[in-house]
Amino acid sequence: MKIQPHLTALVVLLSLVRAFPATNYVILGDNVQTNINASAPGDTLVVQAGSYSGNLVFNRSLTVLRSGSNLLQFAGTVQMAGTGAQYFADCQFSSAVTVLTTGQVSFARCEFLSPVTSQAANLLLSGVRCASGFSANLAVGSGTNLQAFDSRIENGLSISGGKSLLKRTMTTALGLTLTNNASVELLRYTNGGQFIAVSSGGTRPSVVAAQCNFDLVNAPTKISGYDLWLGYSKFNLVNQGMQLTNCNTVSVGNRIFDDYSAGFTMLICHGGTFRAYNTAITRPGDSGGVAVGVISNRLEFRNCTVRGGNGNSATPSVAVTVSASQSALIENSIIEAKYGVVSDTLLPVSYCNIYGLNPLDGQAGPLINCINSPPQFQDTILFKLSPGSPCLNAGAPDPIFNDRDGTRNDMGYTGGPLFNEANYTNNNPMVFFQAAMPQTVLKGLQTNILINAAASAGH
Repeated sequence: MKIQPHLTALVVLLSLVRAFPATNYVILGDNVQTNINASAPGDTLVVQAGSYSGNLVFNRSLTVLRSGSNLLQFAGTVQMAGTGAQYFADCQFSSAVTVLTTGQVSFARCEFLSPVTSQAANLLLSGVRCASGFSANLAVGSGTNLQAFDSRIENGLSISGGKSLLKRTMTTALGLTLTNNASVELLRYTNGGQFIAVSSGGTRPSVVAAQCNFDLVNAPTKISGYDLWLGYSKFNLVNQGMQLTNCNTVSVGNRIFDDYSAGFTMLICHGGTFRAYNTAITRPGDSGGVAVGVISNRLEFRNCTVRGGNGNSATPSVAVTVSASQSALIENSIIEAKYGVVSDTLLPVSYCNIYGLNPLDGQAGPLINCINSPPQFQDTILFKLSPGSPCLNAGAPDPIFNDRDGTRNDMGYTGGPLFNEANYTNNNPMVFFQAAMPQTVLKGLQTNILINAAASAGH
């Protein structure tokens, strides 16, 4: 049979029309799954606000948007499957959500009332609230990652493998659990629960935390097998210490403190290296216990304030204990406790104020240009020095240690070139290196792109 030319042209035209994504509308009372099945990959579903019952499987690349300003609720279980990108905006998911797709799944301004479990997908969360925990397995597939912006995840976020970026995001209750990740970046992140990270691989993946707040009340912090860069963050420890095992740790400008309890070691470093600059590790003045306990290959303290208490409690107060370190030094720092530094290996201490009844014990020392005097702090928050403090302009005279105003180094947390109060505020964000991944930009939403540069204070 001979096909007429105009019929051939019509068939071609129809095929071209279908090749472009379509926008399909779902009104209240429609069967959502039927509309999903009738959509082609790349289509958009605009769903009228309201509640839709029934379990759903999104098995193709789709964009799901809400029509109207009222609540759009999917009441049944939801599964994302297939391949390609899926995007959901302004949706509430009442029951469990399972993500099985191997593509990228994006959620913007969505709410999850039940647990979310993801396998293999790339995940992008923006303005999301998850009320019952979020578990992401990024170890399956190739190049998988998780990015969360301005989100709140309650009852625990668990991430296995892959690369992760949490920015202006909060986790509560069970906090954050990391396992064998490729790299993790935490930027202005808030943790109201535990912080557990375990890497069992041969190499140490990186974890970067900058301008973060860890409120670890009665919640453990245990990190093993990572390279840590902790910058200008707060760690509030109550009844639980911070344990670092086989980690290479760099701490810059952090406050690690416990204002309520005593009798435990606040910071334990076992294996790896520990380098601290402008870090304050403090507990109440009348408490006992050890502030910092180090069994590592390398210990380095510069411009730190370590306050173990004055020993009035039943538990002896110790600021720093060091054991089996191949090399160690303490410089330009304030060490305050009944027992200042206890070490079983040679540990030179220079240009420091070792204030207490027993400044050194064991093989700690020698002391070089050190003093033993009350530091005279203005406060016990930033530990700024009073005008008459003997620690002012008493650090090492080398210009590389000078304070930011060009004067000679002050001993302690607030001295030297790295201390900058602006780095603790959101009005003066700091610029530092990006270790994890390129960031994804969402149309209509604010996305800040990090600059690939070395750690820099005051920018």
